[in-house]
Amino acid sequence: MRTSRCLLGSMVGGVVVLSFGVMRNVAAVRPQLVSVSASVAPGAERGRELYMRGCAACHGANARGLPHQGAELTVSRFVSDSTDEALVEFLRVGRKPDDPKSVMKMFMPAKGGNIALEDEHLMQIAAHLREVQKHADEKSPALTMTD
Repeated sequence: MRTSRCLLGSMVGGVVVLSFGVMRNVAAVRPQLVSVSASVAPGAERGRELYMRGCAACHGANARGLPHQGAELTVSRFVSDSTDEALVEFLRVGRKPDDPKSVMKMFMPAKGGNIALEDEHLMQIAAHLREVQKHADEKSPALTMTD
């Protein structure tokens, strides 16, 4: 009986030591994870999720646009030349085909047709579009998905 308790105590102690070693290794990896996510603009990942749920229907999953539906956003001068605030305002109100500023003469619904989107969500979508444009020439997963 005493032997089994010592064996059990050793096993428990070993698990504690092993757990401590694993936790120490996790802590050593954590700074790498932070530095990788720090390279993406704040809100861009959430913006990508929101983009995929709504904007991708017209602009495509890869943001390269769909014929007769939505502009290509990867190299859009409108996106690149607009401030974040101006881009959010555009997303908030949309654009009618007869608007003199419209290049493609297509309808862009306010909030992409999703009235539940708040300005915070629109800012996250704008952050995603900045990331899309930053990596437009790269073969990134966000740009190689099929429509």
